[in-house]
Amino acid sequence: MVAGWLDAVSWTVRRLTYRLAIEAIILAQCVLLSLSCLWSKLALVVGVGYSFGPVDLIPDRIPYYGHLDEAAFVMVGLILARLLVPPLQVSAVRSRHPAPAALPSFTIVFCHCPKTAGTSLFRALSDRLGYRRSYLMRRTRPDLRLLRRRGFALVSGHAPYGHYLASGGVEGATRFTTFFREPRAVVLSHFAHVLRHRHEIPAAQRFFDVELPRLGHPTTSAEAVRLFIARFREFDGWDADNPQVRFATNCMRGPLDASHLEQAKATFTAMDIVGCAERFNESLMLMADRFGWQDIAYHRLNVSTARQRPVEDPALLDELDKHLLYDHALIRWARNRFEMELAATLSRVNKSGRTPPTVTLLEAEPPYRAFRHRLAAATTLMLDDWRWWLSTRRGAAARAITTQISERLTHR
Repeated sequence: MVAGWLDAVSWTVRRLTYRLAIEAIILAQCVLLSLSCLWSKLALVVGVGYSFGPVDLIPDRIPYYGHLDEAAFVMVGLILARLLVPPLQVSAVRSRHPAPAALPSFTIVFCHCPKTAGTSLFRALSDRLGYRRSYLMRRTRPDLRLLRRRGFALVSGHAPYGHYLASGGVEGATRFTTFFREPRAVVLSHFAHVLRHRHEIPAAQRFFDVELPRLGHPTTSAEAVRLFIARFREFDGWDADNPQVRFATNCMRGPLDASHLEQAKATFTAMDIVGCAERFNESLMLMADRFGWQDIAYHRLNVSTARQRPVEDPALLDELDKHLLYDHALIRWARNRFEMELAATLSRVNKSGRTPPTVTLLEAEPPYRAFRHRLAAATTLMLDDWRWWLSTRRGAAARAITTQISERLTHR
C-alpha cells in the first residue's frame, strides 16, 4: 500500500511539475504585459535586485538548483503582485491611458455562437487587425464602450447580441457579425468539444470516463450522444435544443416558441455580416468587402479529430432533428439571406470593375502560436479574467492529483 502511494505521488509530481512550470512561465509573461500595473513593476525590480544582490539563499555553485531561488523569488513576486491588483482597477488605468495608436474608426464585434467556426474566424480577424487590438473574452463580459476607449478594434466571445443591446453597447461605431452552421453539425461538434476538454469539466469527465464505460457504451456511440443531450445542462449550463436560436435570442434555458424564432431572425437582420460556416471563404470575402480590405487569410483551427466525432447513425440524426426544429427554420432563412447578399455583392463588385477581396487558406503554423502573438493575445486574459484562469488551473491540478492517485491505487 505504501509503495503504491509513493509511486503514485512520484509519478504525479513529475507530471505536474512540467505542467505547472509551463503555466507559471505563461503567467509571468502575462504579468509583464501589464505595463500600467505598479505592483508588477515593483515585484520585477525587487526580484531582479535579489538576483544581483548579496543575499543568496541557495548558493549558485550548487548544480541545477543554484539559481532556483532567484527564479522562484521573481515568480512569486509577480504572482502576488497580480493578486493585489483587482482586474477592474487595471482596466480603469488602461482606459485613462489609451494606446499611442489612434482609436479604430469602428470596432468589429463577433457574437460567437459556440461551434460555428468561431476560433478560425477570430484568429483570421485578429491577424488582420492586430493581436494587440483584438479582445477575446472568456467568462466575463466587459463593457464594450470601455474596450473601445482602450483601443480594441475587435471584440469576440460567447456573448449574444442581446447582451450588447441591454448594456448600451450598440452604437454607430460598432459592426456586428455572427456565423451560423448546419444545426446537427453544431450539436455533434459540441459533443466532440466536450469530449476533448472533459478533463476541465468535472461532470463531463465523470460522464465519459466513468459512467459510459460502466454502462458499456463506447465513447462516440449513438447512445453516448443521446445520454449527452439528455444531460446537456450539466456540461454547459444550456438546454440542448435549438442552440443557435437560443444564442441569437439570449434565452439559454426554458421553453422556446415561434416568437423566439422571429426574434432570432430580427437579430440576424440587425447584424452587418451573417456568415455561413460551411461557406467560410465566401463569408470572409463578404466581410472583407464590407470593411474595405483587399485580402484576408485564415487557418482551420479547433477541428475535431475522427476519434472525437460520434459514429454516423441515421436514427440518431432523425432524433436530433426533433430537438432542432427552430434551428432548422432559422438556418434555412439565414441561408437564403446569405445567398442573396453574396450575389448582390459579387454583382456590385463586377459592375465596378474591381476584383473581389482575396481569401487565402494558410497551411503553415498558425501565427498565434508564435511567441509575440501569444504574449499579445494573453494581455486581455490577465487584465480582465485572471481570477477565473487561476481558479480553473488550480481546480484542474487538484483533480489531476486526485485522479492519478486513485487510478494507481485501484490498479494495484
